[in-house]
Amino acid sequence: MTFTSLLCSLLLWGFLSCSPTDRFSEYRGVNLLEGISLGDWTPDYNEASTPAPANPGGAAYMLYENAGATTGYGGSEAYRLRTKNLFLNGDFEDGTPTGWASSGGASFSLTSLPSEAIEGQSLKYTIVASTDYIYFPLSSLFDGFLSTTSDQNILYTYKFDLKFPSASTLSFDVNTLPALDDTHYLQLQKPSIELSYYRYPVDFPKSSLIQSIYRSFYTQTYYFFLNTPLSGKGDPQVGILDNIRFIRSDLRYRIRLKLSRNDPNNPNRLPLPSGTYRFSFYVKQDPEAGSANVFPATRISFGIGSASKAVEAPSVGSDWTLVQGTFNNLQIDPGSSIELWISATDSTNDFYRDCGSILISAPSLEFLPE
Repeated sequence: MTFTSLLCSLLLWGFLSCSPTDRFSEYRGVNLLEGISLGDWTPDYNEASTPAPANPGGAAYMLYENAGATTGYGGSEAYRLRTKNLFLNGDFEDGTPTGWASSGGASFSLTSLPSEAIEGQSLKYTIVASTDYIYFPLSSLFDGFLSTTSDQNILYTYKFDLKFPSASTLSFDVNTLPALDDTHYLQLQKPSIELSYYRYPVDFPKSSLIQSIYRSFYTQTYYFFLNTPLSGKGDPQVGILDNIRFIRSDLRYRIRLKLSRNDPNNPNRLPLPSGTYRFSFYVKQDPEAGSANVFPATRISFGIGSASKAVEAPSVGSDWTLVQGTFNNLQIDPGSSIELWISATDSTNDFYRDCGSILISAPSLEFLPE
């Protein structure tokens, strides 16, 4: 064997006998949130001005609390995250349509007849003349329907379920009394697809989607109208209404957790390198939903920093369901941090934003080297 062939053989043997070093072996399969309680997450109410709903004793817009005796996924802890309905008794389940009033020959009452009611008890109403209407003062919302301030646009959106028992058109309005304009006048045509009831806005064309509404600087009282006091806009009609929800649409409704690249308070936690991460947690519909003006969540959103994902919420009655997403190319410089967040709604636009309640358990953050 020549010297050259011997040298080549030695080099080839050396190459084959060496295995590449896994620089991130200690990260594989490790939950970087291990030891962090859901009680350490911060409820972020996003309230820029008073009244601050984060005050102890109950936030106006969001609830975050230990789920008590409810056992989380795999025996771990569980927390309740709820986006609240500002419309008091919007599900009509307390037995009285408190706060509602009528004009002219309009009338309303609660019905629980299986042939009429949407869910439990519903509001059935009759508008005899085109000038009649039924109304609810928005000052009775849980937060009083705040007026827009000089440094903040306070916005609201609303949703409801409805039936068309006789009329093919039902009209709604958010306005002052007397009504000043038709900015938020809404006329809904019964869809061609026959359903047991319809959900606004999801069962109607997106062109019908209401825009966020806000109360101006002025001091007039605003109302939610069935039909409208606007001249020439009303109709005689019979309708059935349920699950009315009003939501602040300028808030994001999230819990958040900030993680520094290096945690001096937890030296056993691995540093957070830049790269790709998998963020996951388990959710289940809140067993309290379905009564007392509490609704099951329809969508769940979550993210790391400004990167976000949204998914449909699990069905009512299902077991713990895994929610997860991969977030690529996160840049985490020395001395910096990342922020994880979870929301019981999807605030990307008014079409998806809704009130609802979920249970959360077993959050996990994994670094993915490849």
